[in-house]
Amino acid sequence: MVMFQHLKTYSKILVTGPQRSGTTICSHMIAHDTGFQHVDEIDFHVRDRATFDTFIYSKEPSVIHCPAMAYIIHEYGSIDNLLVVWLIRPLNEIKASQKRIGWGEIKERINYKALEDKRHIAQIKRQWWQDKQRLLCDNWLEVQYRSLQQHELWIEDRSGFDARQWQR
Repeated sequence: MVMFQHLKTYSKILVTGPQRSGTTICSHMIAHDTGFQHVDEIDFHVRDRATFDTFIYSKEPSVIHCPAMAYIIHEYGSIDNLLVVWLIRPLNEIKASQKRIGWGEIKERINYKALEDKRHIAQIKRQWWQDKQRLLCDNWLEVQYRSLQQHELWIEDRSGFDARQWQR
């Protein structure tokens, strides 16, 4: 099923949200459906803002996978023809995925100035998005993780996947 073809009206699509919320597969699905170039977070060393900016301001229509840049995503929210896609996944599933791969959250806590906050980092990021960031973004879309099951790239059994894997 083609889910994201209607997003072709944008020239830049930033796919973000908490790590382990489905940003990787969703960014690939959107690139697949739109025919846009896929830019993985590895291409800008996950957090290298100068390199990230080169992809943002390039003329190439692209889907940029950027969960580690979520804390500053609102700074790009008024760029013409840019869409921010925020992934929503139940907290228990995010925690299970993080545990499975041994993901740590200290860098994210520093970005959100939340070292003392007792909530899970995914909760902190989501609240920051809802209360502040999306208000500063001209174009945004929230995608429920489970809705991705309808897409042809969805793989139900991902138990053998590593942290970066999105396909067999």
